[in-house]
This record gives sequence, C-alpha cells and structure tokens, in this order.
Amino acid sequence: MADVSPVPAPILAAGFAFITDAVAAGTLDCLMSDPDCPDCPPVSVSFFIDPTLNVRGRDVRRVATMVQFGETRFGATPIIMPGPGIRGFHTDAGGMGERLMVVQRDGSATFSVTPSGRTLTGTCVDR
Repeated sequence: MADVSPVPAPILAAGFAFITDAVAAGTLDCLMSDPDCPDCPPVSVSFFIDPTLNVRGRDVRRVATMVQFGETRFGATPIIMPGPGIRGFHTDAGGMGERLMVVQRDGSATFSVTPSGRTLTGTCVDR
C-alpha cells in the first residue's frame, strides 16, 4: 500500500518536494506556449522524476532532475505532491531568477520565471 501520510506544512511552505509513490514517477513530455505571444513557436519541455525518490527521509533538495527545455538543458529539484497529484520542478536560475514548472494531475502545466514574469502554459503527457 502506498504511503500517503500528510505533507508537513513547513515542507510545503518552504517549497521543498515531498516524495511518495502515490504519484507516478517517470518522464513527462510537455508542449508549452506563451499565451501573450500567439505567433511564438511552442517550446518542448521534458523531464524525469526518478522512481527511487520515494525513500522516506531522503533529503530531496540534494536530488536533481535533468530538464530539457527547448535547446537548453539544466538541473532542477523535482517536485511531487501526492494529494493534488502535482509534479514538476524548481530551480534557482541565478541572475535570471527562479524557474518553476507545475504539472497538474490532468496534464495541464504552467512554467514561470520570476522576477521576469514570463509564463508559459501547455500540456504534459507521461512517456
């Protein structure tokens, strides 16, 4: 039976991932578009959630997932939130700010960069 113990509030508040096997791990392939730029081409985003991350007590801040964002590849911290079925990643992009990808249970996705305010929306599927 899957471990579905509640997520401690301080972990959620800090933005750290809470890993459990209640949400599917694996590769997600996404097609993202800028809703403010209908003439801009969509961007392909792909990332992997390691299925071994469901080890209780593992410090996921030290775990990286590799993200392919168009032609760019970078490491990020994976996010899995079992209750709402959210998956994604977060990374500090240095001078660019922070990058956050959130994929809902239904596959709808949002990618945002702060402080620039750039937001892409799209759909992801499990590979």
